[in-house]
Amino acid sequence: MPHRLSLRQRNHKRWPHAVSGGLLLTLIVACSTGPDRATDPPLQIDARARELVAQGQPAAAAAEYLRLADRAPAPDAARYRIAAADALLAAGDVGRAREALTHPAVTQGDTADRARRAMLLARMHLLEGDATAAAAELAAVDFGRVEPDVAREGRALHARVLEDTGDYRGATEQRVALELLLTEPQAI
Repeated sequence: MPHRLSLRQRNHKRWPHAVSGGLLLTLIVACSTGPDRATDPPLQIDARARELVAQGQPAAAAAEYLRLADRAPAPDAARYRIAAADALLAAGDVGRAREALTHPAVTQGDTADRARRAMLLARMHLLEGDATAAAAELAAVDFGRVEPDVAREGRALHARVLEDTGDYRGATEQRVALELLLTEPQAI
């Protein structure tokens, strides 16, 4: 009579194979999935967005910046939304760029954020052929209270806008103020 194993003995012999099979399956599944983009560190997302801009893919960069803005605290969220709006504007999507700039994190940002927002809105107005509205956006900004790089960009844009509206005196004043910014040692 052949030797028969009890049910307990048969299951005991299969147990190591079942566990090793389960572990192998777990390892395969874990290794086959890519990184979860939702948990990428902010610096990695920011670097990816900058790379996309450099590669001429502003719409994809904007998506990365908006994803980052949704996860960032208020001061950083404003900067990322402004960067997204800038990328969307470069992609030609004025509507979505304007939408990104209406978010409360941006409208309640610090002085530099409000200056960047005004410059983007002015560029949008220029694209829409409304130099007067662009001038009004920029007139509300005190470029003397922002970083020199933002002030240089803002004053140059403001001078161009004022020329477009026929305000040559105002354009000259902006260019003189810009010239003073360009003679600072850190600007040279």
